[in-house]
Amino acid sequence: ALSSGVVERRSARDCSAAANRNHRGFAQSPYLAGTPAISLISLWFACKEVRRPMPGVFTTLLLDLITAVWLGCIGACVGSFLNVVAYRMPLGASVIWMPSQCPGCGYAIRFRDNVPILGWVLLRGRCRDCGIAISPRYVIVESVMAATFMLLATIELYSGGANLPGERLSHYGGAWGTLLKIEWDVVALYAYHCAVLSLLMGMVLIDLDLQRVPAKWAMLTAGLIIAAASYAAFMYPDSPSWVYDAGPPALVDAASGALSLGAAGLITATALRLSRRAADNALFFNLPAACGAAGGVCGIRGAVSTAVIWAFLFVVLRRLRPKLAEDRGLTLPCLWSAVLIQILLWEHVAMFVPTFGEEWR
Repeated sequence: ALSSGVVERRSARDCSAAANRNHRGFAQSPYLAGTPAISLISLWFACKEVRRPMPGVFTTLLLDLITAVWLGCIGACVGSFLNVVAYRMPLGASVIWMPSQCPGCGYAIRFRDNVPILGWVLLRGRCRDCGIAISPRYVIVESVMAATFMLLATIELYSGGANLPGERLSHYGGAWGTLLKIEWDVVALYAYHCAVLSLLMGMVLIDLDLQRVPAKWAMLTAGLIIAAASYAAFMYPDSPSWVYDAGPPALVDAASGALSLGAAGLITATALRLSRRAADNALFFNLPAACGAAGGVCGIRGAVSTAVIWAFLFVVLRRLRPKLAEDRGLTLPCLWSAVLIQILLWEHVAMFVPTFGEEWR
């Protein structure tokens, strides 16, 4: 779905002809035609080097680059899907079966125009048929998610989880050592953080549209965090010792982080609501839900550092863009950025956070 606006419609004949040329596929079909080619190139290099215990330096770097670009393509597709979720889900519309269509002429978007990032660039930000302007938010979200998936791949996936406190999950490095030899713990950690950041981005986009985050979306996020904390304790590497005495350490750590940061979000939402002297029911639910998800993925100690980073980003950007702060446009985006920074720099940030007792390993 593209941004709404008032444009001059084409004639019925032109719109009918355009409709016949449109491809009415799924709203989120496999956009990137280059993804299979990237996968084949990676497979070719892997088969070429499989007889060697370790590929050469050039091949290793090329595999790292190809894999990062491939993961970035997946991130761009996720960002495109989140744009659809943010527009349709609060309205109760399907996010899968309805084809994307232009609000100006009302016809489905062509398949080739649905390619994330490139589609918007090649169309120069306008609908091919009626010329309505397409909001740059769509390409920004797709680019941010693509960069996020690539950053997490470079810093977390390729390093074997070296960004987390404690010992690395894998002593192999790069795409060859992690993916082609399948270090499942590292792959699961990367997928978990990418999934939570994607779900949080969905909350950010819905809140920016002044809509309430659907309960299904919040429950999906909570379910993912609970499942990860229950069956993959290695994803919470710096749990304090007291959580081990209270029950399953990772689950207790995640719940403690979710409750503490969620309470901080509720207090912040209440303060913002009172300061504006106006009812803001959407933010009153969205902010605690997003904060709870952020605390759940980072744990109790990570929630403390995430809150500090969030406050720092908000204060700095509020001075730079005061109008956005007044329109609540910085609250959840700063929280999302704080969670990303916390994950990428977890080991370094953890040194400045109280241990709350001896850490459980």
